[in-house]
Amino acid sequence: MRRAGKPLFQFDARFSRVNRDASKKFTLVGIDEAGRGPWAGPVVASAVCLPPDFFDSDLADSKLLSPKIRDRLHDKIIASASFGIGVIEVESVDTLNILRATHCAMKNALLNLVRKHPAISPDLVIVDGRPVPEMGFAQKSIVKGDRHSAAIAAASVL
Repeated sequence: MRRAGKPLFQFDARFSRVNRDASKKFTLVGIDEAGRGPWAGPVVASAVCLPPDFFDSDLADSKLLSPKIRDRLHDKIIASASFGIGVIEVESVDTLNILRATHCAMKNALLNLVRKHPAISPDLVIVDGRPVPEMGFAQKSIVKGDRHSAAIAAASVL
């Protein structure tokens, strides 16, 4: 059974309640990667900041979604969320190792999000898996985060 919809959004809401400064909007960014498991190819990561009014009861870890639902969610996220993508090509993966290449892709995704949307200054970055060194923003790593957080699940869909 997949964990989807409301529980993922409630999970993210807890971060904003705990960390919230009542005088400003809390900005949460979720990051996930793809390509870490295959034997060859680039590592791609995405960083997503969902708008406060975003909700979709189908949102879940992309690996648990049907292609039809994943495509629909992809289009909805692209249309309404702020996001950045980071890619580390296979030659760099071979040089760096897969973990460091994944961290670079995640950092690049976050950097691209902030460059593309300068009004976004993350209060907290939540990362699927292990912590990313030198992220530049407050960070929390969550094992299997794409099954717990709406923001990370949205990043996994992209």
